[in-house]
Order: sequence, then structure tokens, then C-alpha cells
Amino acid sequence: MLRYALKRLLSLGLSLLAASAVIFIAIEVVPGDPASYMLGFNAQPDTIAALREELGLNVSAME
Repeated sequence: MLRYALKRLLSLGLSLLAASAVIFIAIEVVPGDPASYMLGFNAQPDTIAALREELGLNVSAME
């Protein structure tokens, strides 16, 4: 029984690792702006800029 539980835990861990990797890669590779996606593609530029500011998307990664 213990062996079965350990196999299941290992399987769960590998599944979580694989899912995390796929999600990370999809977020980093897929082009697009999350703010314009959230507001729709017909949103006004000033509204998109305000949402970017609110979400902190306008800050560079090097800061």
C-alpha cells in the first residue's frame, strides 16, 4: 500500500511539474499584451495604458 501511495505521489509531482512548465512556456512565448487581451482589442489606448500601470506591466524586468 505504501508503494502504491509513493508511486501516486511521484506521478502527481511529475504532472504538476509538466503542467507548470507548459504554462510558463506558453506565457513567455505567446506574443500579445495581457492588458489589451483583458480589455478587448477595441479598447482605447489610454484605458490600456491605465491597466498596464495598474498591473505593473509597464515596469521593465531589469528594475
